Amino acid sequence: MDSGAFSHAVTRQAFDAAIFDLDGVLTDTAALHAHAWKALFDPLLARHGQPPFDIETDYRRYVDGMRREDGIRSFLAARGIDLPEAERKRLAAEKNDHFRRMLDERGVPKLAANIAFLRRLRRAGYRTAVVSASRNAPHIVDRAGLAGELDALVSGITAAEEGLAGKPAPDTFLAAAARLGVPPARCLVVEDAQSGVRAGHDGRFGLVIGLAGPAADARTRDGLRRHGADLVVTDLSEVPVSDPQTRSAAALPSALAEVDGLLGRLGSRRPAFFLDYDGTLTPIVDRPDLARLSPEMRDTLERLAQVCTVAVVSGRGLEDVRNLVGAPDLIYAGSHGFEIAGPEGLSIRSEKGTEYLPALDEMEARLQARLQPVSGALVERKRFSIAVHYRLVDPHDQPQIEAAVAAALQAHRGFRKGLGKKVYEIQPDIDWHKGRAVRWLIEALELDLAATLPIYIGDDVTDEDAFRVLADDGLGILVRDGGGEAQETAAIYALDSTDEVRAFFDRILERLA
Repeated sequence: MDSGAFSHAVTRQAFDAAIFDLDGVLTDTAALHAHAWKALFDPLLARHGQPPFDIETDYRRYVDGMRREDGIRSFLAARGIDLPEAERKRLAAEKNDHFRRMLDERGVPKLAANIAFLRRLRRAGYRTAVVSASRNAPHIVDRAGLAGELDALVSGITAAEEGLAGKPAPDTFLAAAARLGVPPARCLVVEDAQSGVRAGHDGRFGLVIGLAGPAADARTRDGLRRHGADLVVTDLSEVPVSDPQTRSAAALPSALAEVDGLLGRLGSRRPAFFLDYDGTLTPIVDRPDLARLSPEMRDTLERLAQVCTVAVVSGRGLEDVRNLVGAPDLIYAGSHGFEIAGPEGLSIRSEKGTEYLPALDEMEARLQARLQPVSGALVERKRFSIAVHYRLVDPHDQPQIEAAVAAALQAHRGFRKGLGKKVYEIQPDIDWHKGRAVRWLIEALELDLAATLPIYIGDDVTDEDAFRVLADDGLGILVRDGGGEAQETAAIYALDSTDEVRAFFDRILERLA
């Protein structure tokens, strides 16, 4: 790290979001890109009697971080070669073919230290986005398993659809900040290319971090600083993230083993359970419609609902989650708490977000019409959002999915694109998450916190907001996925599977009886 340049941790007091470049920052596809550029340019250079493309110097200096067309224009100008526009477009398509072939052959190399930093930010409550000049960014993000770690993605497809100037112009970074709903001054930017650093600087972002890489020399570091980096590091393990609320998931005590201690927190209060569905009450499955509740779990939940409040809080639509669970005595909060239904005719709908419904209707119709010819595409309308699934779409057709979503967002302002596992979700761009939904539920159900202990159980990064919101007057239980990967969480107890969740409920029922 630059000596004395950044002596304190990234904090929530200073920042709300982080925007990352992709190639060379989260994934190491920079080497694939460099070799694809070399495969493209070397025959052309030979025909013009020029030395071959140099991967070490020409790549970073002339094409790194740029759209293909801009990179071709930049490099050819440096070599004094003038080509017609049609020829430059042909070269751009050929370069992409080289890159996609190498990607399919070699896979997506990932930069572990930088991805760990991204995940630390997610656990600390930051919103995150990727900005990439590549039209292949959605495919790379998906192949790298990063879709669920991002709230927004601005790719080369997005830039073309919305007429955004590429780096070093700040337009794509500003578009990402707008999608996140965070002012640039409250965002940090992470870039490895001089053009991207300049974009972050000129966009007046709160902190611009330049990634030099382990093999960087003094010239490379100086170049990043000259172009506007506030901080230059080898990798993001050098940048501390401060969040006193989080702790290692692996170190959490078992809620199953510590039932007595947990009940000690109750005192004379009764528990009120707020439960995620997918990954908490049912294991994660390949298709959402297959996430069926087991009869044993349903019976346990019904017995639990006889002695305390039990609410299922899900991003699924209200009717969807209520039908999947099928227990009439539970309270159901669909669409992240916008819609509530329960026993004895309980029915509550938040007025927050209702003004977005006409636009959602129009976007649903637009997406259905545009994606109907794309085999495997599924447009799922929820009341307050639209999920566009592409798990069954051929990888070569997936850019059509992002282009359709980008067009819908361009036609209707006030929405943002969320990313999940093989799904884009269009949502109203309002300050609403599961933590706020749980707070709203507590008020809507008129739960007296002097007599009630709210307990939230969930497994995903979206559940961290609820853990954090309940830190002072409730508690969070994380359902660990058993993958062994280190993660930070605001929960204070853990369970290791949906089977343990059910066993935990049985132990609670024994104690309450």
